[in-house]
Amino acid sequence: MLPLLSHLRSIRNMSSPAFQTILSEVSSHLRNQIVLQSNQDAISRIKFFSCQDEGVIASLITAMKPMFQMGGELLCTQGHVGKEMYFILKGAVEATVVDLRESKPTLLGLYLQGHYCGDVSLVLSVRRPMTLRAVTHCDIFALAKVCLYCGAGTVAVCLVLAQSSS
Repeated sequence: MLPLLSHLRSIRNMSSPAFQTILSEVSSHLRNQIVLQSNQDAISRIKFFSCQDEGVIASLITAMKPMFQMGGELLCTQGHVGKEMYFILKGAVEATVVDLRESKPTLLGLYLQGHYCGDVSLVLSVRRPMTLRAVTHCDIFALAKVCLYCGAGTVAVCLVLAQSSS
C-alpha cells in the first residue's frame, strides 16, 4: 500500500484520468482511505475539514481541482453568479466590494491559509456579494457547483456547507 500512496501523492490533480482510473478500480472504503492519505497535508490545512466525516472529506477532495493564482489575479467578481467555492491551501486572498455610488473598492478582509470562501454564492445560487483577488501566490482547491451536486450525499454536502458558513 505504501508504494501506491507514494505514487498517488505524486499525482497533483485529483480529477486527472490517472487518479480517477486508480480510484475506479478499488472499493469505496479503500478509495476514501487513498484520497484521505494522499491529501493529508491539504486536509490538515483547511479548517473546514476539522469537524467533517471522512466520507464527506473524501467526496469533496476527489471533486476539487487545484488552482494556482498569482498575486493580483481574480478568483471571482462581484455580481457574477457563483459556480465555484475556494479552499485556500497557501497564500492570501482579499475580499473587496464596490458600492454603486463609489468607484473605489472597499476592503472587507483577507482569507488566509485554511480558510474557504465563495460558499454562500455557490450553495444559494446568488450573485457574488464581493470580488476575490489573490494578494500573493496562492495554492487553492476549487469546488465547482456541478461537482457538488453529483453523486450520493449531495444533500449532506449542501447541509454541511450551509451550516459551516453561518
